[in-house]
Amino acid sequence: MPVVPRLLSWLAILCTLAVGQSAVARSACPNGTLSIGTDATFPPFSSKVGEKFVGLEIELGDAIAERLGCDAQWVNSSFDAIFPALLAGKYDMVIASVTITPERRESMLFSEPYVNAGQTIAVRKGSPPLSELKALRGKRVGVGLNTTGQYLLEGFTGIETVKYPSVDLALSDLRNRRLDAAVGDLPVFRYMIRESFPDLRLTGQPLNKEVWGMAFAPSREELVRQVNGALEHLRADGIVAALEAKHLGTLGVAGGTGEGSGTNAPSGAASSPIPATGATPAVPGETPLADNASSQRPMEGPRFRTDRFLASIPLFLQGARWTLILSLFSFVAAVPLGLLIAIGRMSRLWLLRAPTTAYVEVLRGTPLLVQIFFIYFVLPAFGLSLPDYITAVLALSINASAYISEIFRAGLESLEAGQGEAAEALGLTRGQALRHVLVPQAVRRVVPPLTNECIALIKESSLVSIMGMTELTRTGQELSSRFADPLTIWPGVALTYFLMTFPLTRLSMHLERRLHAGQRQTQER
Repeated sequence: MPVVPRLLSWLAILCTLAVGQSAVARSACPNGTLSIGTDATFPPFSSKVGEKFVGLEIELGDAIAERLGCDAQWVNSSFDAIFPALLAGKYDMVIASVTITPERRESMLFSEPYVNAGQTIAVRKGSPPLSELKALRGKRVGVGLNTTGQYLLEGFTGIETVKYPSVDLALSDLRNRRLDAAVGDLPVFRYMIRESFPDLRLTGQPLNKEVWGMAFAPSREELVRQVNGALEHLRADGIVAALEAKHLGTLGVAGGTGEGSGTNAPSGAASSPIPATGATPAVPGETPLADNASSQRPMEGPRFRTDRFLASIPLFLQGARWTLILSLFSFVAAVPLGLLIAIGRMSRLWLLRAPTTAYVEVLRGTPLLVQIFFIYFVLPAFGLSLPDYITAVLALSINASAYISEIFRAGLESLEAGQGEAAEALGLTRGQALRHVLVPQAVRRVVPPLTNECIALIKESSLVSIMGMTELTRTGQELSSRFADPLTIWPGVALTYFLMTFPLTRLSMHLERRLHAGQRQTQER
C-alpha cells in the first residue's frame, strides 16, 4: 500500500477512536464532572480522612471516572438519605456498598457487581455461637438503618431489631451488652472488629449471598452501559484486583469481582461465581478473622484513647466551624423573618393574620428533620433544586423563625397597653408606633430567650448531617466509623458542642439578670 493512503487510513482510525472516546466522555459527564454519592462511614470501602475520601470504592470510582474522561466529584450523604438524593438528581450515581436487591431494582438501575459480600452475625467472645438467622429468635439484634441486614431480619418473626445510623454503634452496643448480636456486611464487620472491637467475634458462615453494585437513576441507562464498560476494562487491566489486594487482602475478605449477573441477576446471586480475592474459608463457630485479629494485637477492653482523641481535635474544630457558620447564617435570617411573622400574627387584618398563624402552626407542628427532607428531596421534584448549604440554612432559618416569632409576639404583648395608646395619641400610625416605640422596647425583653433559641439552633443544626454535610455531628459519625471507636469520638463531639454553647448560656443568664435589675429600678422610680 502506498505511504500516503496508509497514513490517511491510520489517521481516519485515530480520528474515529478520538471521536468515539469524546462521545463517551460527553454522554457520561457533559460538564466534565461525574458526581458520585457515597456514605463515608463504611471502611475499608469508603471513609474520610479530613476532607479526603479514601477506600476501595473511592479509588474504584476515581478510576471509572478517569476511564470515562471525567473528574470524580464525591458527595457525602447519610445512607438512609442517599437513594432519595440519587432519584432527586443530586448526583449521577451511587457507590456506597449497595446490595442489589429486587426491591431496589424496581426503582433504580445497577451496574455489574463489583464486590461479593454476605451478611454475618457478630457476638461477644464467650457467648454461644449464633450461626443462623433462626438462632436469633428471641434475641435483641442491632443492624444499620436501611441496610440489607435490616431487611434480612425483617423477614423473620421473633427477632427484636434495633436500627442504628451506622453499624459501629451497633457493635458498640453489643460490646456494652445492650444487644445479643449484630448483623452487618462481612467485610465491614471484619474491619471494625480488627480495629477496635477485639472482644467481639463473627460466627458461622455468611447468612446469605449478595453482591454490591453501583446505583443509578432509572433515566441513566447510557451511563450504566458506559460504567460497565469501564469496569470491564479495569478488571482486564488488573486494577480491580490490585485494589482488592490493597484494601481487603489483610482482612481475608471475599471481595472479588468478575463476570457477574449485573442488573439481571437475582438478589445476592450471580450467573457465575464472583472470584474472591484473598479469601479465607469461614469456619462454623467463628470466622478466621477473629483468631487472626486477636493474634495480631494485644487483647484489651474498651477504653478512651487519648492519642486518638487529641489527633481528632483539628477535625472536631473543623466540624464546629461549619456548625457555627450554619447556625449564624440561619439565626441572622430567622430573626427578622420571625419579627415580621409576629407582627403579622398581631395584625388587625385577617389577610395577614391567617397565613402567618398557619405558618407558625405548621412549622411548630412538624419535626425539623421532616422539613429538611421536604426541602432537600421533595422540592427538586418540582424543579427547585438548591445547593446543600443553602438548603440547610433555609430549613434551619424557616424552622427557627416560627419559634422566634412567638418570642417576639410574647415580648410585644408584655408591654403595657398604654405604650401603644400614647403613641397613637401623639399622632403616630400603627406602623410608626411599632417601629419607634413598641419593637425597640420588646427587643430588650426578648434578647435572653433569643439567646436560648440560638443555643437550640446550634444543637438542631446536627440534623443536617442527614444530607451528608460535614458539620460537627457528621464529623463524629465519620470518625467513629473510620476508627470503629465511638467511646473516644462521641465524648469529643459532646465536649465540642458544650464549648460552643456554654458561653451563650452564660450570656443569656447575664442578660436576664440585667433585664430584671432594670425592671426593678423602673418599678422603684
